Amino acid sequence: MSTTLIVIFSVIGLFALISLILAINVVNQKTALVVERFGEFKKIMKPGLNWKTPWIEWASEPISLRLQELEVPVQTKTQDNVFVEILVAIQFLIKEDKIMEAHYKFTDPAGQIKSYVFDVVLAKVPKLELDKVFTEKDDIAKSIKETLTNTMSDYGYDIVNSLINNVRPDEKVVDAMNEINAQKRLKDAAREEGEGKKIKMVLEAEAEKESKILQGQGIAGQREAIAKGLKKSVEDLKGAVEGADAQTVMNTIMLTQHYDTMKEIGSHSGSTAIFLNPGPGGMNDIMTQMMAATKASKAQPGAKEPVASGAEEQQS
Repeated sequence: MSTTLIVIFSVIGLFALISLILAINVVNQKTALVVERFGEFKKIMKPGLNWKTPWIEWASEPISLRLQELEVPVQTKTQDNVFVEILVAIQFLIKEDKIMEAHYKFTDPAGQIKSYVFDVVLAKVPKLELDKVFTEKDDIAKSIKETLTNTMSDYGYDIVNSLINNVRPDEKVVDAMNEINAQKRLKDAAREEGEGKKIKMVLEAEAEKESKILQGQGIAGQREAIAKGLKKSVEDLKGAVEGADAQTVMNTIMLTQHYDTMKEIGSHSGSTAIFLNPGPGGMNDIMTQMMAATKASKAQPGAKEPVASGAEEQQS
């Protein structure tokens, strides 16, 4: 075989090999390819092994049919003149039955989505105060999703969800809000502490009131018992002594109590009693007894001071 034939067959074989390689296309799951013949749409290759006519048909770059997320930061101003940055996340995917529309009708789908997000956020946030932006962020996200769904559906895009991930005011505003919160918490804590002290004082006052009432009832009961005892003693003495009047009976009772008191004083070791005479010469008697008691106290270490008693004290 001549060299020329070898070259020709080699070229034909190489051409056939390259054509085979160009004809075979393997498409991954959740991916699609758009096939064009001389620039005209021919078909869509779906996941699996696909064939196309080599040299005259060409496949596009893989088109992902998976769920995608696009984050869009938007800076704007609220109604109370606070500048904030709102981070919006758009979750979308290309519909499998509208791959051709998604491929041909949009050159920059991400840029188009961002434009609509900016439009909605800049239309709504400047009408709200900062606190309202935080509380109504779900409503803002819902409005963004509705706008994008109505617009992007015709182009083959399905807007799955719209989320506002963050609302970031200026750092100085954040510091001021934190300070306001801290002062409010301190005020609430002080109010609660004062309320606790008030309750404690009220309870203590009520307890003291109850204690005083019970103490008064005890004293009244004691006096009632004493009165009853004295009455019984008077009646008993009147019955025992014929012709005794009330004064005689009371003197007898007081004398008995006097001796009981002196007995109680004398029962303690080292105690000394001084009897006071209410008469004119009583002072000499007092001085004599005090000197005797002082000598007795010095003679007995640890003895108590003299205890004075007299007719006046017995009557008190």
